[in-house]
Amino acid sequence: MEPQKILVTGSSGLIGTAVCAVLLSRGKHVRRFDVADQRGGFGSILSPTDLKSAMKDCIGVIHLAAVSRVIWGEHDPHRCHETNVGGTRNIIDCIFASNPKPWLIFGSSREVYGQCASQPVIEDTPLRPMNHYARSKVEAEQAIERGRDAGLRASVLRFSTVYGAITDHADRVIPQFCRAALADRRIRVEGATNTLDITHVADVADCIANVANALSQGSSFEPMHLTTGRATSLQSLAQTVVRLVRSKSEIIVKEPRNFDVHSFVGDPQLAKMRIGWQPKTPLETGIEKLISQFLESGSGDWRKDKGLPCWIEPLIN
Repeated sequence: MEPQKILVTGSSGLIGTAVCAVLLSRGKHVRRFDVADQRGGFGSILSPTDLKSAMKDCIGVIHLAAVSRVIWGEHDPHRCHETNVGGTRNIIDCIFASNPKPWLIFGSSREVYGQCASQPVIEDTPLRPMNHYARSKVEAEQAIERGRDAGLRASVLRFSTVYGAITDHADRVIPQFCRAALADRRIRVEGATNTLDITHVADVADCIANVANALSQGSSFEPMHLTTGRATSLQSLAQTVVRLVRSKSEIIVKEPRNFDVHSFVGDPQLAKMRIGWQPKTPLETGIEKLISQFLESGSGDWRKDKGLPCWIEPLIN
């Protein structure tokens, strides 16, 4: 029997790469789809023609392609909306034009809740987005909900802070802290008491693959967030990275950005109850693995030679 085909948009991103690897390890046929994919999976979610071709014979779509950074949405709100909302609508339209109709997993964000007074946050907490990125995710979720009312089989998964690979965007907080600590550079913390709920990409990919399997068997799910239920402050995170690297980096505390959620902890019980998922990777273990990846990809002894390798970008001064 031919392996079932699953389309993964955003296949070259942090989560997309990990999801493709997990699906392949489970015997699934993965069709990659990404404007940055160099392995034959080039395609844009803004192109209905690209999507129609890529979706042919697929039983499901895991939609991870997005303008995925809050700061990018602030810098270019139009592109953020066009990609995150328009691209999602294109996918929904292509699904309804297919026969049979694939199921859909949509990668959303904890940003949709905005700043919540009560924590840990549960999934039916009102959505009060604070920035352009969050508003685009809420609008995309609303499009999916309308699709569900019309017969779309879909699951919305709200990610929190995901980390775990050196190929991740260099300006994301954990890779940024690791790069700075490895080079003994100052670490800039914007909002020392800001708290994050941090999940390792391997755990997130495992959950997505489990949801995909359940959808393939006819299940349906309400929106779920993938979280640990544990809060980590930015200052504590920076201190942990410095300690694990044994770095001489100085931690510089700055005021938080006014468009960021300053505190988020998500209740993980719904994902555990509905699909038996819970995160397995302790934060320090995940950071140690990431540091090892950086060291293995660089050159020289980081303890002796503190020259700045070419892959460390001057993000922190």
